[in-house]
Amino acid sequence: MDLMDQLETLKARIVGLCRCPHDGNDLFQDVWIRCSVSREPQYWANPRSGLIMTIARNLLHDRQRKRMSELRCLHRLGSEVGAGQFARSCGADIEERESRRVLRSAIGQLPTHYRTCIETALELGGTSDATATFLGIDPATFRTRIRRARGLIRDFVANN
Repeated sequence: MDLMDQLETLKARIVGLCRCPHDGNDLFQDVWIRCSVSREPQYWANPRSGLIMTIARNLLHDRQRKRMSELRCLHRLGSEVGAGQFARSCGADIEERESRRVLRSAIGQLPTHYRTCIETALELGGTSDATATFLGIDPATFRTRIRRARGLIRDFVANN
């Protein structure tokens, strides 16, 4: 059984990992892309379902970690701007998407050096010293840029 046939047989299991079918289909597409653009085609000559499901779970965990990092950032901003603006409710998905859209828009308008620091901090989620080392800047400079970027984001969110 080749890779594409194996993926099709596992589609229901991959989609079932997510609560929402749309997210499950996105996950399936990510797994398909990850497997089909592999740099080692001989590795996929005889694919195993366990390997493909492990890739799917890892991609799902990466998405969940990134989402949690974004939520933590939103909650920090929400407590600074006003908890009512980012309050969670039963219809939290729509509010959360809108909040993330506003946050991404605000981050997109930051100057490049601030935006790089914020995006890297959201992506890596580690300590500020480790992130500063990753970016090749002084940790104090990194913390200052993050603080100033948060201030600019708060101003943007408050004005919109």
